[in-house]
Amino acid sequence: MNRVHLNLSLALAVLTTVVLFVNNAKASPPLHHSEIFLDSVYSQARLQAPRLGLAALHSHLAQPSLLQKWGIVSADAIASYNDFTNTLILQPEMTVYDSEFGGWRLPSLQEIHQTIGATALPAASVIFHELSHAEYDFYVETGAEDYDRELLQIFSQELPAIVKANTLSFITARPLGSEIFAYYRQALFEMILNDVIEIKLASGLEPDLNTCRKTRTKTDVARNLSPNAKPYSERIQLKTVFVLGTDVTLDLDPGANRRLNDALFRHSFATLKFPANRVELLNVLRVDKKIINAIAVCKIKSTDVMNPR
Repeated sequence: MNRVHLNLSLALAVLTTVVLFVNNAKASPPLHHSEIFLDSVYSQARLQAPRLGLAALHSHLAQPSLLQKWGIVSADAIASYNDFTNTLILQPEMTVYDSEFGGWRLPSLQEIHQTIGATALPAASVIFHELSHAEYDFYVETGAEDYDRELLQIFSQELPAIVKANTLSFITARPLGSEIFAYYRQALFEMILNDVIEIKLASGLEPDLNTCRKTRTKTDVARNLSPNAKPYSERIQLKTVFVLGTDVTLDLDPGANRRLNDALFRHSFATLKFPANRVELLNVLRVDKKIINAIAVCKIKSTDVMNPR
């Protein structure tokens, strides 16, 4: 083989390797309907929920318009989870058709904001709530791990008094544990994401896209204007839940309510990955390369505005 032929062969081999690398580097379709949503939650708030992803592999998405005809869901339901069909039932604006995925999936936080604007956080928290029902259904209720069994033990001790005090029927009492679990997860999700939004705004960034705000702030790092350093375990206290059209009061006994909330937090801390408080969250955001770069860009733009050439 002559040198020219050898060099050409090497070049073709390198080119083939590069093409294969590029093709393999292309984003693969999501594995389940919740993957893109959960990935965006981690990207925005550094909150990981691996078991929600696992539960999503066994559940389905549907829209109320399809299920109203079958009488499975009422026409005015915003969102719900059917534990008989393992189906998350969401309004059309809470789902996205993805041709690569080959069906409907949950939107990312950015897609939710683009679709419904200012109400994006409540909508996202509702989605997180319904996904939590699926986790409860597949893992908690079956006592899959020690921390699931511990939570079920607390429920068995505390929920009977709540059922009695609120005079709940058997039908309303049946999903009470799942609702308490999902509402607590929803409250935790909302609090962490709201802290992220406040920190980004204080740092001169639009929260969803990490772009510069019109009112720019000249800063080198992410800023926290709130002195609240209490752990999320203390900041969150679930006092009421809504079950099948009924408001259920949980804090009739402050001691029992504290035990219930503590158990819910321990379970969340065992199954989710998230900063323990707002200060820890700030430290995580301060080393996020996307946020560091965004703040640097906004600082340059702010300097240019204040010192025009």
